[in-house]
Amino acid sequence: IHATHSLYLKDSPIVDIFKAYPPAQQLFQYYFLFSGPWSESGLLSAQIIFMLAALACAIGAFHARASVLEVLTFFSACAIPYFFGFDYKHIFVDPLLALVFAASVALAATAKGRRGSLLVAVSLAVLVLMKQIGLILAMLVIAIHFCSSVLQTAEISVAARFKRAIAQVIPGCLATLLTFASWQWYSKSI
Repeated sequence: IHATHSLYLKDSPIVDIFKAYPPAQQLFQYYFLFSGPWSESGLLSAQIIFMLAALACAIGAFHARASVLEVLTFFSACAIPYFFGFDYKHIFVDPLLALVFAASVALAATAKGRRGSLLVAVSLAVLVLMKQIGLILAMLVIAIHFCSSVLQTAEISVAARFKRAIAQVIPGCLATLLTFASWQWYSKSI
């Protein structure tokens, strides 16, 4: 992307290999490196920042205010990729996908109101644009968001809780479908 300033093109030599890969990771790296020259260290820096941002989102969703506990939790959680055999010194999408999925689950489990639903919707759009399996992971997040919305309050009737939960997951469903459909449309056009 950095060399052509565009997504995959029809006459690109790598289009047949990579056109099925959605571009979220590459776009973040492109915009991170946009103002300067391309470098491997810059690319790794972009990847690390994206991973740490997803991790911070997952941790922050469970803490109302920044505190010493939240900071300690964040630094402790930085070791999580190592437990799964990943690290911070490569640009593979899998550890990033896992951290974005964790952030999406955390947002879905703690989402309240319109703002929470919109944050979940944005995280779902990013998840779908990370890798093809992101669509299935997005469906899991939508199910978690629905269940969390139903279980949040007990003072209203079950029918009212289900109606509220359906209204809360609609933005996430729309974001998932529109993002998936737009990438499919673009992939077929090249």
